[in-house]
Amino acid sequence: MTNPSDSQIFQPAPRSEFLAGVRSIFPLAVGSIPFGMIFGTLAAGSSLSFAGTLAMSAFVFAGSSQFIAIGLITTGTAVPLIILTTLVVNLRHFLYAV
Repeated sequence: MTNPSDSQIFQPAPRSEFLAGVRSIFPLAVGSIPFGMIFGTLAAGSSLSFAGTLAMSAFVFAGSSQFIAIGLITTGTAVPLIILTTLVVNLRHFLYAV
């Protein structure tokens, strides 16, 4: 006969799982904080709204595209050209994936 406790699977507590995730992501967060601060400073000086700044941070994959887009927005470049430029810049990620 088997002991009922033998068939139970160990599941760590959600808090310990969360703290393990925080410890794992911390080095990446430390590296990305300065870029976020620089982008926020540039966005505040441009005509981009607060909601637009948050949306760009949430949906744009590459930080370099954010910086390029802010520069183009500040100079009054047309939206289709901004989208095309950031798309071309992000194509490098496609090449990395291949």
